Amino acid sequence: MSVKRHATAAFCAVILVFGIGSQSVSAQTLSEARRVFKTKLLQKVNAKQPVEKPPSHLFQLIKYKSAAGNLDAYLTPDPRDGKKHPAIIWITGGDCNSIGDVWSEASKDNDQTASAYRDAGIVMMFPSLRGGNMNPGFQEGFYGEVDDIVAAADHLAAQPYIDPSRIYLGGHSTGGTMVLLVAEVSTRFRAVISLGPVSNISRYDSSTISLPFEKNEQEIKLRSPGFWLDSIKTPTYVFEGSQAPGNSAELRQMAKSTKSTLINFLLIKGTHFSLLSQVNKILAEKIIADNAKEVNLAFTDSELKALSALKPPVEETLRAMPVSTAIAGKKGVTRAMFVISKSDHMTGLIYSIAPTGGFASIKSVSMRQRTQLPDTESKVEAARNGYILFGVMVDADTKLNALQLVYVRLKDDGSIDPNDTYSSEWLGTRTKAQPVKLGCDQTKKVVGAKLEIQDGTISGIALSMMPQGST
Repeated sequence: MSVKRHATAAFCAVILVFGIGSQSVSAQTLSEARRVFKTKLLQKVNAKQPVEKPPSHLFQLIKYKSAAGNLDAYLTPDPRDGKKHPAIIWITGGDCNSIGDVWSEASKDNDQTASAYRDAGIVMMFPSLRGGNMNPGFQEGFYGEVDDIVAAADHLAAQPYIDPSRIYLGGHSTGGTMVLLVAEVSTRFRAVISLGPVSNISRYDSSTISLPFEKNEQEIKLRSPGFWLDSIKTPTYVFEGSQAPGNSAELRQMAKSTKSTLINFLLIKGTHFSLLSQVNKILAEKIIADNAKEVNLAFTDSELKALSALKPPVEETLRAMPVSTAIAGKKGVTRAMFVISKSDHMTGLIYSIAPTGGFASIKSVSMRQRTQLPDTESKVEAARNGYILFGVMVDADTKLNALQLVYVRLKDDGSIDPNDTYSSEWLGTRTKAQPVKLGCDQTKKVVGAKLEIQDGTISGIALSMMPQGST
């Protein structure tokens, strides 16, 4: 028996069945709100659909323990190669409480099996949730299911062939909405990938999506990820197609309602369904390569160009993912990454100097926005009035010896004049090393930096860049 993956109800329903007022991000965390709340179910919904048996060479049918009882899941079998593997828990769209055929070949225009991860050699787990298939419990419509997914991750982490530090979470459509809710209550996952979610579940049609709870403001709010985006503490990537059918308006709503630098939003060419194969293929490759201490699923220029509209209007570049330059200096053991509000401009650096190996080198660096002031131990290198940060010249070997900032004039219309630039004095101590230029690209603006850290010292730096005109 196949589980129905709704081809129409997976994106926003035209008819709004219920709703609440204007939406804004809550100051309270979702975990705090859930802790003092008990949902009220008006219906006891259980799918009562037997789980299909998967091909044994692709998946084993297992049970994992959650608060609702022992629930079914598909899990990639142990390859018995003695290695610890990265893994992803995937939540499908439509009836995401139940699982079914996720192994048959699917069209590239609508591959809801997320087969790109399996093809790349990533362990996959498809958990069914309470009230799905023949599971105990009842469907709660985006509430108790959140706890089931966290329980599935605990089960997965205990498997001997899984690297527990490299467990990812992904989902599409209703599954994309569900994984955002999980990201808002749990830091269990290395990164979270959400394709085609909604910000507010009142956008779903209850005639096709199970929403068996009392329809009041708090019940809806606690199931709607758009209210709790600032609760997210894990790198999170949210995608939607720019063409109908889809939830592009929902993506815009969420992107505008949060300033979190942990959440990246990207509208890409295609629809709610065609985005699946192209995005998952790239992400699968990045997960395989993502084996450093810090998460790095950043997209390259060429990838962004391939995914995005060729010449998107400004609103279509909606908080696209920052792209990092090459690292100047030495790669460190750990990284410190910071990205400022992507609609603002960098006007310089806040920094401090400390003696290292007989001369002064850069001890700390942070980006400066407009009139931001430093702490008492730091200094400011600021742009002249009407100029913004354009790039940086870097003198580095095993440590960050010195920096020189390059500024460019910002015209009244918001564009830059690449013919009108100037440079600061060198900050720190210059050596005989050939300086490395970062940034200074007239098509991009500086929105942040990534510092490489070795033994508590800054050993290298890269800039985070965004297309000019993006927000």
